[in-house]
Amino acid sequence: MLAFHHSSAAAKTPHDQTVLQSQIAATDRQIDRLVDEQNGLTEEILSRPDSESRATNSCRSPKPYQVRQFLELVEQYNLELGEEG
Repeated sequence: MLAFHHSSAAAKTPHDQTVLQSQIAATDRQIDRLVDEQNGLTEEILSRPDSESRATNSCRSPKPYQVRQFLELVEQYNLELGEEG
């Protein structure tokens, strides 16, 4: 994921930047779906108007089990973690 962000800084043309931004957005959505699946959240639950939004949830600190699940997904799908620079 961070490799995409580093690549976007190196993209020279607007088209290359757009392509990389699309790849980043698609990867973000895939990660969100994987995390939702691991937490047992279905599309039905997520689409309910009374459900809390992702924006609200993202302001909270993750619980230890969520961090473990995230790291397991990173390992399972061979994703790379790095530092933002």
